[in-house]
This record gives sequence, C-alpha cells and structure tokens, in this order.
Amino acid sequence: MVKTHRDVLDLIRCFETSTSRYDIQEALKKEVSTPDRPNETEAVDGAIDLAARLYLMVNVAIDYRIISEQTRLSWTTGNLRDCIRFHFEESQILSDVGFRLEESFTAANLESIAGIRIVPTDNLADHLRLMDQDGAVAVFCNVTFLRRHVR
Repeated sequence: MVKTHRDVLDLIRCFETSTSRYDIQEALKKEVSTPDRPNETEAVDGAIDLAARLYLMVNVAIDYRIISEQTRLSWTTGNLRDCIRFHFEESQILSDVGFRLEESFTAANLESIAGIRIVPTDNLADHLRLMDQDGAVAVFCNVTFLRRHVR
C-alpha cells in the first residue's frame, strides 16, 4: 500500500490534481488487490488518510472508530481540496483598525493574565480551538510548515 516515501508523494500528486477519493481508492485497489486480503478497503482508506495528514497537517480520517480529542475532517467523497476548502471557509474578518495589543500580551503571559493555558497541537484544524473542560487553547506549533506554505 504505502511503503515508501514515493508512495506517499504519488498520493499527494493525486490530491494536487483534484482526483476524487473514489478514484484514488479504485486505483490503489487495482495496484494491491489480492483475493486473500479481507481488510483491503480499510488498508486503502488508511493509506489515503495517512498521506493527507502528512501533506496538510490536518487529521483527515474516514474511520469513525478512532477516539481522539483532535478535530477530524471527514473526507468520504469528492476531492481533498474541496473538503479542506469547505472546512476552512473564510469567515468574517473583523477590522483591526486602531486596535493594538500591549507588548505584555504574549502566549507566555496568557495563562497568568487570563487563566488560559496554551496546548500545542500538530493538527492545523485545531489551531485556536478552545478546549472547554481544560481552560486551554490549542495552538498549531509547526512554524516551519506554516512558513513553507505562505504564498
């Protein structure tokens, strides 16, 4: 299924060309189809989800049986680009004219000032998500990933 870096990159190329999940599944099944493999569909979906997570740093999963606190984007149909676009739709942007935070307003001081704890996350879909029970906010911590994807 996905055994090498090349395999992951091949899947990423499919994502970039807006190939549908169904078409990717069918292509992978043709490559690895064996009559004695009862969990072929799960293996194919797992490979697609892994490549998508590595590519976008977002928990993309079709399997609902996995329990996780992370936000999971359910990508079952269509292409990955549309799934991501739908989830990260641009929301209303508030004006910052005339608004400036003091220099003391830092992540380090956020807990002492507001009682909000910073929790690092590797899931971009969870960035700035308030965690109700913990009094914490998730902050995407992979700065290198963000810098590489700035246009």
